[in-house]
Amino acid sequence: LPALRDTTTPVIRALADRLQSTIMLFVSEGDEAVAIAMAEPRTASHHLAFRPGMRTAVTRGAAGYALLASGPPAPDEPEAVVVARERGYARSHAEIEAGQYAVAAGIPMGSDTARACLTLITYREDIADAAGPEIRRDAEKIGRALRRQD
Repeated sequence: LPALRDTTTPVIRALADRLQSTIMLFVSEGDEAVAIAMAEPRTASHHLAFRPGMRTAVTRGAAGYALLASGPPAPDEPEAVVVARERGYARSHAEIEAGQYAVAAGIPMGSDTARACLTLITYREDIADAAGPEIRRDAEKIGRALRRQD
C-alpha cells in the first residue's frame, strides 16, 4: 500500500508531534489489524512505542474497533464498534497493553475491501480524552487526498 503510506506519513508525523503521542497506521488483514507505519513524537520526553508489523485482533482495541466501524454493521460486533461508528472514532484503555490508551479513526478509503485507520497510542488519559475529533479530522483528510489521487 505505497500510496496509503506516502499520503499518511507527513500527516502522522505532524499529528504525533501535536498530540505528543505515538501515531500508527493500521490496515485490516483478515481478522487482524496490522500496523504498517508509525510516527513517534519529537515533542514528548516519554511515549509508548510499537513496531510496524504489530498485529492485534480486530475485536479488541481502538484500531480494531475503528476498522470494523468503517465497514457495514454486523449483528455480533462489539458495542465499542457501534459507539465508534456513531461518534466517528474508537477508544480503548488497556485492551492491548496495560495502562495504554488508544484512539483510532477509520480512513475513508472509498473501497469496501481496503480498510485503514489512524491510531493514537498514549499512556496519558488527558491526551486520549481530547484526541478523538482531531484523529478523525486527519483520517478524513487522508481519505480526501487518496481519492484525489485516483
